[in-house]
Amino acid sequence: MEKRELERCAGGRLVIRLRSTLVLAVFAVSCGGGSFPSLVSIKVSPIQPSIIAGETQQFTATGSYSNDVSRDITASVVWTSSNAPVASISNTAGSAGLATTLAPGSTTISAALGGESGTSSLAVVHRPEVAYVANQNAIDQYSIADDGSLHPLTPASVSGGAASIRIDGNGAHAYATSGLGVLQFTIGPNGALTSMAPASVSAQIGSSGPVSVVLHPGGKFAYVAVPGEPGAGDGGILKFAIGSDGSLQSPPTTVAGGNPAVIGIDPNGLYAYVANYSDLSGTADIAEYTIAAGGSLSPANPTIIPAGIEARSVVTDPQGLHLYVTARSSNLVLQFGIGSGGVLTPLNPASAAVALPRGIAVDPNGQYLFVGTDNQVLSPGSVSAFSISSNGALAALNPATVASGADPIDILIEPSGRFAYTANYADNSISEYAIAANGSLSSIGVVTLPAGSGAVSIAATR
Repeated sequence: MEKRELERCAGGRLVIRLRSTLVLAVFAVSCGGGSFPSLVSIKVSPIQPSIIAGETQQFTATGSYSNDVSRDITASVVWTSSNAPVASISNTAGSAGLATTLAPGSTTISAALGGESGTSSLAVVHRPEVAYVANQNAIDQYSIADDGSLHPLTPASVSGGAASIRIDGNGAHAYATSGLGVLQFTIGPNGALTSMAPASVSAQIGSSGPVSVVLHPGGKFAYVAVPGEPGAGDGGILKFAIGSDGSLQSPPTTVAGGNPAVIGIDPNGLYAYVANYSDLSGTADIAEYTIAAGGSLSPANPTIIPAGIEARSVVTDPQGLHLYVTARSSNLVLQFGIGSGGVLTPLNPASAAVALPRGIAVDPNGQYLFVGTDNQVLSPGSVSAFSISSNGALAALNPATVASGADPIDILIEPSGRFAYTANYADNSISEYAIAANGSLSSIGVVTLPAGSGAVSIAATR
């Protein structure tokens, strides 16, 4: 005869005892051996991180159980983001809990399992705007304040002069031509440059090194201009593939010849325009190319068009409809329409008169164009300002010019379009300007570079 007895064990758990004349069996239910601890809470880490748009953040989930044990359950929970346009988060094996940030804003990251959940808030912020100025001895780096003024970072510079510096579209990497190669950097959270490994890759044709670099809008390729001897046409353009870590893949591929100085690429990444200067008579030309999916260049038809004497800079408008070239010794800014197949056609008029034009830039909305003018070496230069008409022709603003440092060889328009800066070669300085709604420039100040000489190129994060 069995008799069933109910008792409470320590902690209030239920024990069922079955008694008989032959056997005493004791079954413990959640009261000792054979029991399973239950999940009571989930903690998500890190708590309230703030990262830059475009970067990733790994979250972890830690479960606390009824037996006072904690364990990592990152791979077991279900991850969600409350604001997917700001950041998404992975539930894929091997990357569970990895958030990919997409745009500035905030979102709540949640981890859920077995009726329990934990959260953390994620703030996604703009990458700080930073300007980089290359001269013959160093690359100086400055934060851009809300009023447009430049302020040195820590460190204020990295050693190694450069002839040209450009930043990728994500603001994550910088590339600068120097000597016989291209320097490559990562850009830290505060905008400071750190050399990659290797710090430089070779970009040499014969005994000549590179003078300028430009990045394909798609972020997969970098093109480097290596000039040859004047009139010899023994230089060329090198194409580097850009790896997933931002490094230039070496060796590069030679994709064009000639005597290139600067390269312009339309914003859609379909066409390249190369200023070749100069042959023995001093005349220059523009070589037109189409860009294939793999980054190779194919000559357009016609391939070569005249570009005056001493072509110095090439820029397209943001819509990819027009192209402008400074012909320094011709005292002209040449203006072209970009037609079918990328073919250039001179506008009417074909040029705008500018004394000794050097650097050139178009604002992000395609409304205004600015040209640095080298009035006389070691004397103050100026910046000429133009509006861009619907057909692409330039019309001088009023006032037409504003003073700058000596020999403004390169111009940067800050990504928001509110500020402009010139790299002044002859006095190693930076001129700072505010851009009004009507395109006119007003001086903010002048920054003298702390070391080296010959400011030659300026670029900024986006």
